[in-house]
Amino acid sequence: MSVTYDFTGKVALITGSSGGIGAGIAVQFAQSGASVVVTGRNADKVAEVAKQCLNVSPKGIKPLEVLADVTKREDLRRLVDQTIGRFDKLDIVVNNAGALFYGIITDHNFYDNYKNTMSVNLDSVVYLTHIQYVSSIWRKPNGNIINISSISGLRATQNVTPYCMAKSALVMFGQCMAAELGPKRIRVNTILPGYVPTSVFETAGASGDSLGTLNAICKQRMPVGREGTPVDMAQAVQFVASDHANFITGASLVVDGVTMNEKMLHDENRRLMTMLQIERKLTECLDNIRNAALVLIHRCHCPSGGQLADTINEFNGVYHELKVKQYWLKNGRTDSGRRNNGGNCAADGGGNGGDSVGGTHASDDLDY
Repeated sequence: MSVTYDFTGKVALITGSSGGIGAGIAVQFAQSGASVVVTGRNADKVAEVAKQCLNVSPKGIKPLEVLADVTKREDLRRLVDQTIGRFDKLDIVVNNAGALFYGIITDHNFYDNYKNTMSVNLDSVVYLTHIQYVSSIWRKPNGNIINISSISGLRATQNVTPYCMAKSALVMFGQCMAAELGPKRIRVNTILPGYVPTSVFETAGASGDSLGTLNAICKQRMPVGREGTPVDMAQAVQFVASDHANFITGASLVVDGVTMNEKMLHDENRRLMTMLQIERKLTECLDNIRNAALVLIHRCHCPSGGQLADTINEFNGVYHELKVKQYWLKNGRTDSGRRNNGGNCAADGGGNGGDSVGGTHASDDLDY
């Protein structure tokens, strides 16, 4: 038996709702009668999702479209102001916007990626929650805040440390806000998606082949027989936002199809993380080959054939080695031909979105 919800008369704002998980949540709320605020950075994508919401709205309620970057405080203030200006209230806020950056602590740009990850996935949620309360947006009791985290917030994963940190902090922030805002009858809950295929992975640098491999593995080995979808996440969000959950606050709801307990998927996700690193190294290697050849030609004017050949051969050797590693990883084996066992899996929509391997997600929907 399918479950339906009635959010007629409610106003729902979903950040990062121009694609992925966020778009799925916006459409589901519109279909359930809510007035929806669709927001993101891409005007065309925002308009497309708004059109979908209008088409499924039982009473033909036109969504509010707001272009906003959640990393900019002025955009978040404008988002709140326009929502109040249009609807004169706000009942449900879904903090879905998120972004995923791959990298390790030794990367030269690690700290920049760390700051960017925190800005999108955590800081934006804290600031938006702050200005909502300060502006007295919650004029009536029974408000709802739903934060989209990730199973990455519950488990350490290599190559996506900042993402795991942000999503973990989001869980604790939700619990603290539930305690603080409970006396105001505002409930705060957190959804932790598992693997949901969204553009967050491609934007983070994953190739189509890598994602295709992971999708196939999920369908084959997930206990439920498939990967997650934006609709799965939207239904979870609607449940915690509904009156059926009016005694649930400060909760963290894992929606992952048993990904957390599926070791084979953990192993495959570790392979995906490693493949992404290798793909980046392959690109760097090709760039180095070209640059080395140009430097030799420039400095030596007419380098000996052997000098140039030795340089190119050196880099070609590294390139070939990486391609071999990539092949074995893609086919589920290590360089020595053994099965690759061990490692962790972190996956979601992000967001970030959302949006999120390591997320999100993402949670993540990436188009924040």
